[in-house]
Amino acid sequence: MLRKIAPVNKVTKNKLELIQVLRAFAALLVVMNHYPGRLQAFASGYIGVDLFFVISGVIMVITTNSTDTSGRYAVDFMIKRFSRICPYYAIMTFIALLLTYNIHEHQALDTLTLFFKSILLVPLWGEQPILEPGWTLTFEMYFYFVFFISLFFNKYRWVFVFSFFLLALTVFDKIDAYNHAKDIALVGDYLKMFSTGIVWCFIMGVVVGLLYNKKLILNKKSTITITAISLALLLYNYFSSTPQHGPLFGLLFSMLVYGVICIESNFQFKIPRFLVFIGDISFSLYLTQFITIFLMERYLLSLFSGEIQRYIMVIPFISVNIIVAYFAYKKLELPIDKTCKNALRKIIFGNNVTSSRESNVKV
Repeated sequence: MLRKIAPVNKVTKNKLELIQVLRAFAALLVVMNHYPGRLQAFASGYIGVDLFFVISGVIMVITTNSTDTSGRYAVDFMIKRFSRICPYYAIMTFIALLLTYNIHEHQALDTLTLFFKSILLVPLWGEQPILEPGWTLTFEMYFYFVFFISLFFNKYRWVFVFSFFLLALTVFDKIDAYNHAKDIALVGDYLKMFSTGIVWCFIMGVVVGLLYNKKLILNKKSTITITAISLALLLYNYFSSTPQHGPLFGLLFSMLVYGVICIESNFQFKIPRFLVFIGDISFSLYLTQFITIFLMERYLLSLFSGEIQRYIMVIPFISVNIIVAYFAYKKLELPIDKTCKNALRKIIFGNNVTSSRESNVKV
């Protein structure tokens, strides 16, 4: 059923392109969930976030598959993650504030407080950050920080990772002192995040990443079986109920991701470059969609209101979101990431700014 594959550093030269395709699918699912025409087929598209978290767990394992256990490697890992997410998100949040927030309908101090809570990725319960997708980035940075700490545990890092997450999910919420702490402002917001079920998605992604790093790949027959079963169960649960973020979809998406990884190792075929491209710009697509859709709903809502128009407008809607995301990716995401990363490395490491080596998988 299982077979060994070539060393990981050889296999990852193609960046696990089907993972990028899944990223594209997750991003488009979330975007269509916010479609102004409100199509029933995408009413549960928010569940794409669970797929993002599973993929994040997989990628974190693969990209830190290094024998380097130095503190420098750990710090550089965090520099890369911070530089990729935080400065770009802060700028996009500011743009969203200028374009979409009606300052006259909100108290200036409340707006300023929400802005800083948003860009600092403070967990918000009962209200949305200014750039609504930002709540998921709070979880991403939480995952990255736990991974960062785990790198100091060397050969015991996976013991630390699983112990921490499992304790947070199963034990913390049962302790009286923990429940009392949840009543304390801000502290309670973080403690609640630690025990939220969607974290299971990341944990299951970590398991898939470890299977890949161990070079444990299903044979062709088993690959087709697990992929087909996971797809069938995903579709059934997606359309037959109101999906909830957490363990069920984390398990099903992790099965799908593992199946997709096995497909890429077992079968030779050409992956559509356009889908890989959407996966590459998925972070920008995820962030810019809120602004793009807001402007569409404000100025072009009538185009989506008719029974026929709302189906006709699907392709133009997706196309506009992809175009906006592409320009944001090229003009903002990549330059900001590079500038911040280089600046932080120079500040922390001085003139010796050579980066630590990681896998070629795009993160």
